[in-house]
Amino acid sequence: MALLLASASPAVSGQAGGTGVHYGLVIACPGSNGVSVSTQNSPIGCPVRLVDGQDEMGDPSLAVDPFQPQNLIVASLHGTSGINGAPDARARFGQEFTTFTSTDAGQNWADNPFTPPNKIGAGAFGITPAITIDPYGHVFVGSLYAVPNGGNSSVPNFSSVIAAQKFASLRTINSQQNGAYHATYLDSVYKSNAIRKMWFLFDPATENMTLVWHEHPRTLADQPCLTDTAHTTVGQYYAVLGAVGSTARLYEESNNLPDLQTYETCPSNPDQVVTGIAGAAAANVPAVAKSQSGPAPTSLPAGLTLPAVASMSGNSTNTTSSTHGPGSNSTSPTHTPSHPYGDQQRSQLPPPHSVIGIAWTGASLNTSYHRQDVRWAIGPCSDSTNPVLSDGFLYIGCVADPSEAPFPWHNTTVKGTVELFRMAPSGGKPVYLGASPVVGGSPKLGVRSDGRLALISTNATKDGALELSAAFGHYTNRTGAGGSITWTSVDHYGDKITRINPAERVVAANVQDLIYREHSGVLHFILKEHIQPVGLGVASTQAQLAPHIRKSLVALDEHYGVLWNHGLDIGNLVNRSSDPTLMQQDEVAYDDLSDDFLQLPIQNYTWDGKDLGPAYQREFFAVGDYGQVQFAEVIEITDLLGPAAARPFGNPVPLPAPAAASTSVLVPAAGISVSTLMAGAFVAHRKKSPAAILAKLKK
Repeated sequence: MALLLASASPAVSGQAGGTGVHYGLVIACPGSNGVSVSTQNSPIGCPVRLVDGQDEMGDPSLAVDPFQPQNLIVASLHGTSGINGAPDARARFGQEFTTFTSTDAGQNWADNPFTPPNKIGAGAFGITPAITIDPYGHVFVGSLYAVPNGGNSSVPNFSSVIAAQKFASLRTINSQQNGAYHATYLDSVYKSNAIRKMWFLFDPATENMTLVWHEHPRTLADQPCLTDTAHTTVGQYYAVLGAVGSTARLYEESNNLPDLQTYETCPSNPDQVVTGIAGAAAANVPAVAKSQSGPAPTSLPAGLTLPAVASMSGNSTNTTSSTHGPGSNSTSPTHTPSHPYGDQQRSQLPPPHSVIGIAWTGASLNTSYHRQDVRWAIGPCSDSTNPVLSDGFLYIGCVADPSEAPFPWHNTTVKGTVELFRMAPSGGKPVYLGASPVVGGSPKLGVRSDGRLALISTNATKDGALELSAAFGHYTNRTGAGGSITWTSVDHYGDKITRINPAERVVAANVQDLIYREHSGVLHFILKEHIQPVGLGVASTQAQLAPHIRKSLVALDEHYGVLWNHGLDIGNLVNRSSDPTLMQQDEVAYDDLSDDFLQLPIQNYTWDGKDLGPAYQREFFAVGDYGQVQFAEVIEITDLLGPAAARPFGNPVPLPAPAAASTSVLVPAAGISVSTLMAGAFVAHRKKSPAAILAKLKK
């Protein structure tokens, strides 16, 4: 399908008013070679607007090849929204996803829509995509589906499945994208949980790609209570076993519903777990788990005898599954991923609650995904921050919710507290870094190579004002103790970004994506606000007719506050009315879960005759716009210098006598992290082995 391109909002630049700091952002669009840029004089307009005349897009995820920046990929929701029985009004059906590719920096695009693979099954809905490119040029695409899995027509039940694809290059996408090419299917940590967002992160030290997601229990409206029949009945107890030698689960009839309802089949009102029992001699093993309402008994109920393991069959869910991996032709609407958690692993967990899931894979197209040890899943987390990879560690924040289950890392935490963790990106055991001063909202995290962290959370106050809180911290590594974070106090910036308007009120807000600039030390983020008109008069009428979802690009500094606030042209009726498909849906169908900010590795960069320095990182965004997508580059013009740019680089020093298949890399300068230099070396030399760079830099 051809893609139309239209003009959007113009470039912006200037002085950061009131701060005394020279600061400006320019919205620009790269030329066809991916290096030169243009602004409002671009022949295709800037930002570039991606418009599909037959399908609605949304939740854009952007990838730019750092070595050939003219090569771009935007993964997006695609298809039609708002069907009855969908998980939400945003969900797409038909051709749920697409991967738009461009080899001339966005001047022309190829549309590659795809339907759910047979292994996902008919009737699935698209929820959100994710995409990235590694230093080899491989493209990783994640497509999150909600798959009907029982229930009834009025209140269907859905399972969450991620189809994680690998492609050798951008061009491979154009020829092979069908949703199933080199796909691995990953389900949630808890079968009954819903996945709502996900991210890819590449670690150059291990050459692994890590996939991170957040999942949460479904509500009663999401998942009705179903009856489990795969069990042995012993009086008022039900014994469930997955396979020979696995761990039995013992349930007690407690919810006044006939037969057994487990946490997987009835998360809102299950029968209580009495104990977990291991091995064939299960009848004589003391209870080890807690019931929902209190401690488990120290021994099995008097007179209860469980049959031997070998005589029991089934598992703790009543759905039919078919195991499949790459190459399977299964068309069953239910599914089992190729690398699932087994029932034995799941039985070691407390009852299902919200957690952060992690899986990782190697750079090779044929390597499979591996999952984090189920016992190390961080939770319960009612929400999570975005994950950030910095100096070989994955950082992430968990919005703790001890009302779901005990929070083992901080047993006195308060509901809504953002608790910070870091771990190896290959699914290692999390290291608890402590609680942040931020409570509530939907937080986003930024991390710099010098150990600085930034945490932003958004909300709307009862009187309709924007609430945007930020805290800054510094991570200090302590030998043998993991490390800790020292935080500043929480500052509030909502009234500096959105002034109170008597004709409208902010009813919801979210930071869609965030980056912590190494070059300037400034936070850049995409802010989404929901507006509700109030009152009477001309101003209120204008607010009623205007788009009620708006987005802006904001630059925030720890010391100088809000440096820049650029409102994006979102929901313009002129654009929407030119496409009848886009005008058919309510605004809620365009409530994007996420938009995308992207930084390239460091490089020496010049714009408009000004040398921006050897540590500059180019920055791009893709933003959903009422079923369309805006794409552009952000150029930062400032005299502020962050940890990388502030260091004296001098001339790059080559390592001695590189082999013919190798190239030179930089010798680490004081204060510059190895991973930052590796990223720069990738850009400069298109290295074929990230691990080889790391080995040389460590010499």
